[in-house]
Amino acid sequence: MKDRILEILKEESLSSAKFADEIGVQRSSVYHVLSGRNKPSLDFLQKIISRYRAINTEWLLTGRGSMYKDQGTPKNLFSSQQVGKEEDQPQLDPKSVQLEENRLSEDESEHVIQVQDDQESVKNAGSKTLKRVLLLYSDGSLESFIP
Repeated sequence: MKDRILEILKEESLSSAKFADEIGVQRSSVYHVLSGRNKPSLDFLQKIISRYRAINTEWLLTGRGSMYKDQGTPKNLFSSQQVGKEEDQPQLDPKSVQLEENRLSEDESEHVIQVQDDQESVKNAGSKTLKRVLLLYSDGSLESFIP
């Protein structure tokens, strides 16, 4: 069964830590199952099945059948190639395209004004000097830069 769980990780492009977070178990639990120390509990398997609804339950438990319930659906965004025919593409009116270009240039000018205002506020900072720059990421990690 650990091989099938490893296959899920591979197909879904997940690390064991990310997988543990997604199914709501401790990271050590996933590590112990994948290393063969422990067998997955019923609760562990139920969490996999509830999080990954496309996974075939029979395949997960016994290894029989296909990994996904419906093989007709792509596993990820890039697994199927759909090339549209030229006649399927909508015809655009040249006037509406010109209108959109004008709207874009108005938005760009607002952005330039905002940047100039920000530059003036930086110049008016006085004798303050930059000590450190912190970047906080959504996954909880951070980077620190000292000029």
